Amino acid sequence: MIHDNPAERLLKILQDGKNENVNAPCRAVWARLLNVEITDHALMMSRMGKVMELPNQIISELKEKFPNQSNTYEHWSKQLSHAFLLQNINDKWDTFIKHIDNHSIAYLQLSANLLQSKSIISLIEKEKLNEIREKIDNLYKEIIETDLDEKVKEFLLRAMQKILVSVDEYNISGSIPIMDSIDMVFGHMVVNDEFRNEMNKTPITKTLFERLSDVANIVTVSQGLTELSSYVKQLLLGES
Repeated sequence: MIHDNPAERLLKILQDGKNENVNAPCRAVWARLLNVEITDHALMMSRMGKVMELPNQIISELKEKFPNQSNTYEHWSKQLSHAFLLQNINDKWDTFIKHIDNHSIAYLQLSANLLQSKSIISLIEKEKLNEIREKIDNLYKEIIETDLDEKVKEFLLRAMQKILVSVDEYNISGSIPIMDSIDMVFGHMVVNDEFRNEMNKTPITKTLFERLSDVANIVTVSQGLTELSSYVKQLLLGES
């Protein structure tokens, strides 16, 4: 089983970065690592910012689960901070990656192993991510074609877009943002009677539930949780 936690995700990005040509343009390397077009500066900076948030997430989890293991993250976190502060995005990749020494990789691997010892989350395979993207992309197009109330349609389209972004950024942020977006839709259907009543006027509701349930089941299984129960379907759709 290939594991997933913030330290594993950061480690994978840095290991891939260590395999890049140190003389390559820094911006071009980040574009490859973050899967963005080199000309899409806003998206690149956004995703780079999310990578920069990973150390705090890792350290927070380590402090909570392993309060006496500060020695496992002090070195790599300091080196990574230097790398981001001192890199020149318009110069060579070496301005970033030279700060990530072998000790940093080794200690970050230790951090990843520690976190995984308290976790059962596994990596969602690329094929499954592509399946999620296809399901949500098709659902997005179908929602556009419905005659739903404009506010309801806008809410759903925004939620679908969030899921698509979360899938694209899975290698950085993991599965939680995907599930959060699905929970937002299901939660809205449960607590907002007006929203649920509007949804039940159109056949898209059943399609929406089935597609989102398929996606949620892929994610929950990777998290070591059980699939959505039939009770949830009954609650949202009024079916037995």
